[in-house]
Amino acid sequence: LDSFQNVTQPKFYLPESEDISGCVPSLFGKIISVSNDLLPLFKSWASCNQYGVAFLELYLPSVLKEAFPTIWFQNSSLCIDWRIKSDGHPSVTNIQNIWKHLNKRGNIDSFENLPLLPAKPLQYIESESAVLIKLSKTKQAVDCSGQQEELVKFLEDLSNLPILGYNPVNELSHHLKSFTTRLNTKILIEIMEAKKLEASNLLKLNRESIVNFLFRDKGSLILQSSQKAFLETLPLFQTLDNQSVKIENKAKTWYLNNTSKNNIDKQIIKKLTDAGLTILYCCNDAEEWLANVIFQLQCCTKDVAGNLILQLINQNPKNQEDAVIWILKNFPPNLWS
Repeated sequence: LDSFQNVTQPKFYLPESEDISGCVPSLFGKIISVSNDLLPLFKSWASCNQYGVAFLELYLPSVLKEAFPTIWFQNSSLCIDWRIKSDGHPSVTNIQNIWKHLNKRGNIDSFENLPLLPAKPLQYIESESAVLIKLSKTKQAVDCSGQQEELVKFLEDLSNLPILGYNPVNELSHHLKSFTTRLNTKILIEIMEAKKLEASNLLKLNRESIVNFLFRDKGSLILQSSQKAFLETLPLFQTLDNQSVKIENKAKTWYLNNTSKNNIDKQIIKKLTDAGLTILYCCNDAEEWLANVIFQLQCCTKDVAGNLILQLINQNPKNQEDAVIWILKNFPPNLWS
């Protein structure tokens, strides 16, 4: 016994409450339970780390790492395949108890790299398979709560970072402010830049949700020139015939809003595109804001279109009957020169 008295590496762990013992998967065999009459003796041993006994609370991060499947820590993946009913895997109750305990702590930095963050709220986990995310300050999970489903799916398909459809700070713990980040334009652009080709392909199906997000986030939007240049490479707009397009040349890219679309005949728009212009159609406030405020494109108003049409007529009067008729209908003669 004397030779065992000074063991410094814990062999057994004494829980100070049922809550903390409920943090550890049941198959972990180093949690001890003692009768009330022996409890003071074991507490004194644990206080001094004698006889290999230690308080579970002090060693909880290392205990969880030992209790969880070893394979979880053998690769760099942040997302872990959680088989809730499998031996050695934590139960939903284990994870609930862990967060109940962590909320009582002043700091949880020692729990970094442990897979403790469920990919979706615990109360909505109904199957036997789910995902746990490792806590990381450098590769924070992205809180996309409140965003359109299409945008969340787009980011899930694209991002190397874990994407959350709920707010874990509100659902689990205020401590998660250090391990998660709220989706914003800067993060969105970084995710898309990391996989530019995939982003361009996926945008064809998710264009509206991206544009709507940029518009909603405009209050905090300060784009650097490099970020604007990147956005210009993405097919964020459509033409009147619903073709997805990116901005190739800002000087030769105009946009129509709903008002100008109704004021300019289709054959006139065709003449403008035949003359080398790309005409975008911005059918809502979000798209027009992106074209006008962010990219500073020319709005194709009736007056702007009329000036160019007059130039085209003067340059080549032949076969311009439709254009001449449109000018006559919409502009007084004193503006023709």
